[in-house]
Amino acid sequence: MPAIIAIHGYTGTAVSIAQNSEFWKLKNVTTVYPQGYYDQATPFENSSWNAGTCCAGAKIKGSDDVAYINGIIDDLIENHDVDKDRIYVHGWSNGAMMTYRLICEIGDRIKAAVPYAGGLQIKNFENTDYGDRSKSVVIDKVTYIPFKADFTVQNWLGIQDQEF
Repeated sequence: MPAIIAIHGYTGTAVSIAQNSEFWKLKNVTTVYPQGYYDQATPFENSSWNAGTCCAGAKIKGSDDVAYINGIIDDLIENHDVDKDRIYVHGWSNGAMMTYRLICEIGDRIKAAVPYAGGLQIKNFENTDYGDRSKSVVIDKVTYIPFKADFTVQNWLGIQDQEF
């Protein structure tokens, strides 16, 4: 059985992306909505993912979200009858950034990805599949959907107005 891992954006939650994506309505697909790092003690009291150079509490605290998602994939394969060759990842905003990081660092475990309204946030990725030009298939796995009205990320990155 295939699996979709849907990753919420900054300030979002596992519940919010489940409600908005409705992947759970698909038949014969295991759908997972992981919850990003949340710590009320940080200056940013919102959930986030450590996508490299962004975002908020997860970045500040150095949350190892790649290991977290990798563990979810292990569990899906070992305990939930998910086909290891049919793992798909979707991410919105900060979740899209995290999706790119996953492609770079554990891309061999991901069949395809759809990052939506977020970009690559890794400055130094020589030790990733993306940094190894002999493994350029990573780029072939990605469908990118830009979204001009992602104001949360635009404000975080200091972008005033940008055409896509």
